[in-house]
Amino acid sequence: MVKKASEVSATKVGVPAKRGRPPKKSGTNANFKGKSKGKNLEHGVKDDSDDKTENGDSKDDVLIPFETIDKALNALGKFLNEKKARNEVEKKSLLFDDDLINYFLQITTTKFMNDKPLSKPKAIQVPHKIYGDENLKICVFVRDNIVDEKLLNEIEESNIPNLSKIITAKELKGEYKPYEAKRKLLSEYDLFLSDDGLITTLPKLLGKIFYETSSKFPLPIKVIPNSNHTNKLSIKTLTNSIIKAINSVFYTLPVGVNISLKIGDNTFKNNQLIENIQTIIKQFQITSISNNNNKIRSVQLKSADSPSLPLYYLEKIYSEEDIIKEEEEEEEKKKHNKKQEQENVSSTIDLPSNIEIPQGIKLTNFEKGLLELATEPESVNKILSKKLKKVQNNKKRNIDDHHDNDDDDRKVVKKTKKSKK
Repeated sequence: MVKKASEVSATKVGVPAKRGRPPKKSGTNANFKGKSKGKNLEHGVKDDSDDKTENGDSKDDVLIPFETIDKALNALGKFLNEKKARNEVEKKSLLFDDDLINYFLQITTTKFMNDKPLSKPKAIQVPHKIYGDENLKICVFVRDNIVDEKLLNEIEESNIPNLSKIITAKELKGEYKPYEAKRKLLSEYDLFLSDDGLITTLPKLLGKIFYETSSKFPLPIKVIPNSNHTNKLSIKTLTNSIIKAINSVFYTLPVGVNISLKIGDNTFKNNQLIENIQTIIKQFQITSISNNNNKIRSVQLKSADSPSLPLYYLEKIYSEEDIIKEEEEEEEKKKHNKKQEQENVSSTIDLPSNIEIPQGIKLTNFEKGLLELATEPESVNKILSKKLKKVQNNKKRNIDDHHDNDDDDRKVVKKTKKSKK
């Protein structure tokens, strides 16, 4: 039984869709209805939880104590309630007044989190899922030829949670190629997942409407188990991957020092949000910034329409050891680059074996072209005569400077002897 998706209002990633009728049957696409030491702004105090020590810190040595986050959440809730009351008094009508209020965690690091842009997001599993609505509609993109009609019927009978539609790459290239079709697709589903073998190709297939103007960009999941040699989608793997995605927070490391991650909304209890925050920070330190000696500089809590509330900041960003180490690394990098340039001069030119280029000579593209045509060592001397003379003069000048320094040293020694006499 293949179904076509019904239209729903456009929502951001993780914002549950408004209630509506289930999708109707028809169409060719697969649609389914499935059931560093820092400082905290508030010191922790004793908590009744077994996970806390007497001073309020976690036994796992979390970055921010439970009590600090709890106070910030209460302050944020109070601000949002007062703002809502003011709007009611002033009779202001908000466009999304009935929508949930999402809470975000802003993390700033001391160094860039990444050197180049990445299109494959990372995932952190959280104790309390942020995609909790039963009416959440999920669309999955898969590679061509890994599903057929028989498998689609089996997937529908499996009642995979929240799965509403499966689209192949071939369909994205055809039926969903027009801009209007992509825009409609974006508005019909709340969460987009993708076969991890297709994820790097999707920016070209879906375009900027998914990646630049929306926060609902596809998230990677595994649909084929490692032990499967038939290259066919596995229902069990797909089910587990969707459940894992619903219970995870996804993010893409920026070429910068700031990142924002959703942690829940205003329907969550404080302890649920706190557990999500502590899990995200701990895993973020392990998986995202541990490889390049990066540190978390600050952590802040906010909603879309509130100021940021600071939870943590690093007292000392750089130590003297960090500065010395950075200078040494920079000096070592310069030496390596200089050596590499010298080695690459001859390696990038296809020269006869009997011709060698002296070290220390930088060549233009025109000179490289001429040298590739050279057949005798004399030809090299003619082409590089000026540069060879320059290198020789520099060597001679260095030798003369060395002799002059020796003479000066001798004069100083003689003067000191005379003065002693």
